[in-house]
Amino acid sequence: MTRDGIISQNLPLTIQDLSEIRSGERNHKNVLYEYRLYSSPRLESYANTITVRLVKFSSRPNLPYRVYLLDDSEINVFGGAGGFIYMTRGT
Repeated sequence: MTRDGIISQNLPLTIQDLSEIRSGERNHKNVLYEYRLYSSPRLESYANTITVRLVKFSSRPNLPYRVYLLDDSEINVFGGAGGFIYMTRGT
């Protein structure tokens, strides 16, 4: 599959991808204002390992996906722009 607007083969992202990543970074600050991060390096590593495997089959595998664990007892997983993925402790 080819995508119009790829910046380079070494960095297979479009200008729109970069804009989305910046938007995700801004939104990330808002998420961290509402939630505290949950510290579990082992669980975070596990979640990110699964994510790396899954995004290979995604239509946008070049985004810098990363899972953040949130300290909340509710069961919730949600995504943000630019590859930001959030999973609560309750999950």
